Amino acid sequence: MNTLNERNMSGSAGDAGLNKDLLGANEMIWLAVLLAVCFWLYWPTLTGPFIFDDMHNIQYNQDVQINSVSSEALMQAAFSNPDFFRPLPMATFGLNHFFHGLNTKGYHLVNICIHFLTGAFLFLFFRQIFILPFAGVKLKNATLPAALAALLWMAHPVQTQSVAYVVQRMNAMAGMFFVLTLLLYLYARTSPDKRRAHILFGLGVLSAFCALASKENTLVLPVIILLMEWFFFRDLSQSWLTGNWWKIILGLAAFGALAWMAVGEDAVGMLSETYASREFSMWERVMTEWRVVVWYISLLAAPLPSRMTLLHDFPISHSLFSPWQTLPALGIIIALIVLAIALAKKERLISFAILWFFITLAIESSVIGLELVFEHRLYVPSMMLAAALVALAFRVIAKPMVASLLILCITAAFGWSAYERNTLWGDGVALMQDCAVKSPDGRPYYNLGHTQLIKGDLQAAAESYRKGLQIDEHRLDSQPDLKPLRKRLIQHRMGVSYTAYSAILYEMGNIEEAVQGYYRALTYKPDSDLALNNLGLIMAKNGKLQEAVEYYEKSLAANPQSAETMANMGDAQVALGNLEKAKGFYTQALSVDTDSFRVHASMGKLLINLGEFQQGLDQFAAALAIDHQDQETQNDLLLALRILNEIERLEDAIQTQPNQPANYFALAKLLGRYNKTDRAEQLCLQGLEKAPSDPNGLNQLAKVRMDQGRYDEAEKLLLETARVLGENIPSLYNLACMYARQNKKQEAVKYLKAAVDKGFGSWELLQTDPDMANIRDTEFVKDLMRQQAGGTSATDMG
Repeated sequence: MNTLNERNMSGSAGDAGLNKDLLGANEMIWLAVLLAVCFWLYWPTLTGPFIFDDMHNIQYNQDVQINSVSSEALMQAAFSNPDFFRPLPMATFGLNHFFHGLNTKGYHLVNICIHFLTGAFLFLFFRQIFILPFAGVKLKNATLPAALAALLWMAHPVQTQSVAYVVQRMNAMAGMFFVLTLLLYLYARTSPDKRRAHILFGLGVLSAFCALASKENTLVLPVIILLMEWFFFRDLSQSWLTGNWWKIILGLAAFGALAWMAVGEDAVGMLSETYASREFSMWERVMTEWRVVVWYISLLAAPLPSRMTLLHDFPISHSLFSPWQTLPALGIIIALIVLAIALAKKERLISFAILWFFITLAIESSVIGLELVFEHRLYVPSMMLAAALVALAFRVIAKPMVASLLILCITAAFGWSAYERNTLWGDGVALMQDCAVKSPDGRPYYNLGHTQLIKGDLQAAAESYRKGLQIDEHRLDSQPDLKPLRKRLIQHRMGVSYTAYSAILYEMGNIEEAVQGYYRALTYKPDSDLALNNLGLIMAKNGKLQEAVEYYEKSLAANPQSAETMANMGDAQVALGNLEKAKGFYTQALSVDTDSFRVHASMGKLLINLGEFQQGLDQFAAALAIDHQDQETQNDLLLALRILNEIERLEDAIQTQPNQPANYFALAKLLGRYNKTDRAEQLCLQGLEKAPSDPNGLNQLAKVRMDQGRYDEAEKLLLETARVLGENIPSLYNLACMYARQNKKQEAVKYLKAAVDKGFGSWELLQTDPDMANIRDTEFVKDLMRQQAGGTSATDMG
């Protein structure tokens, strides 16, 4: 390892190395300016919501949502997305969640800080480059042009996507460590102190691995370092290349091997997989990227807001002449590369900037089957172009002040455009509307609908989803030759979006349209557990409990870990009277989501109904520990305590007054209501020993027999009671319940009508009593409820 302390190679160590003026007053002032400009430009983005890839990487990624800063939690967050190897930014998302939850302001603030640090490192990097003799810049004061170049790059609106789009922290962090690695390399190469140089080289290697752990496009770092060494330290020496060719190849091979290990052994297979869902072949992508690269250059020169969007609809090149711009674009690229080679001796910095641009774009703009165009891919490639432009301005314009004003004017124009873009990024609805106008694809409309839904604008959200679905349906109909995987991805997207659209329709009260929407969702995504669950909810609310159970079963088959569906299945089983089954589903739901307030509260009610009072109280306590202000659960807890107190009081009354049958019957009724049927039967029999013809006791014993499934015995008791007492309302209603339980609708309706004729008027009981579930769909009960809703009294309904 060599350090350039020879003056004829690198200038003096005092000029280029780590001297005491490295961060002098001027540098500190410019760093403060960079900080102020960065925060002013990007402050509007703090209010921006999660969009697109933010959702599955952060918002819906349970593994990244850590609740501690332990090494295990950070590792969980770092490797929470198996689709790529980017552990550093993923770990920072985990830290963001620990400190800020899902409040996006904290995430945006970190992104802004990363952008500032990148600009700060770039400022110092440019300063070091400008003072190297072989750079050919020949500036008396490198600080001013370096700061202006960094400011120009930082304010360029093409950077907004890397900063304002939360998940593109991956790209910004990669850029930050990319520049830091090169800066440390420059410091090491120009340091007169070998020990310090070795430390700096070591830190540079660490920074390079941090860059690679942020995003894979930094794999070109060794090539840039090699180019920088050859251009600025070896004066394009051919002898140095030929004399060290084996070292160069060995170094590149070692880095390549590490990259191969990071990607995996089957790199070729992975490359072909990237095209499985694309509408273009590898050759078509390569040809299209020639035009994309030329468009990137034009965007850097003219970054108008009208040309910028999150999703670009870029036509595919199918041959060198279709579209006609394909071959000219290749010619422009070749011409620029030839120009860079031709300028290498006399215009070293400009040549290096051109080659830097193409090298740093190479991974994302060549053979890998990625999306065709993204503005954030210019984050690193645009860096040296800013340096070259500023250096050229200072050379061409004799007066540094005039050159500085020109650069500042360009920077101000770029800053205005960036601020305009950032204002859009800060408003999710406006951003998605902008995307939808500029990109004829369904995705922007889906995200627009999602954002409008969050803001509570259901009508607008429904309309946005509808437009997106229309676009995708037209695409499927008009492009029958879509690749199978691409077609499935679109269908999957439509299934998810139809589900969201249907949920909005349901909230708006369009129940039938919602049901049809869910059916449509299942045609595109048959295993949509959410659509199946929501259909179950609709069926349950309409009293079609068995159909609800069938949908819940299908939903759980698609997603066995859905705590929500388990809880809904528990609710349905409660409504059907299958309390033990309900208990099983609630228990499963709590095993998946231990902090579900709703399930704890529902389980508490169920356990009370099962007579498991202490366990029910424990569940209510667990629910209130999650939400101590919930009034309904507080009331349920108080009711459970009153029941326990009443049981204790009646038990004491029986002990102190054993000859009072009313106490036995009262306790039997209470315990029977909470499924303690054996104890309730025993109490009824004990009470009837003391009062054999007590109608209350006979009715209660009949109810217990019904609960035990002994319907013949219950029928005899109820008929006898009705005969003795002249068909009283409780006996008639209980007979109706008994027959309804057995699905004997005709008999049930007969006795319910008799009870109504006698003056029965407990309409809420009739609507909620699970014993009556089987006859609620009969015309008599429907008419009864309609008349009751219209204000007709019970006695008018004979």
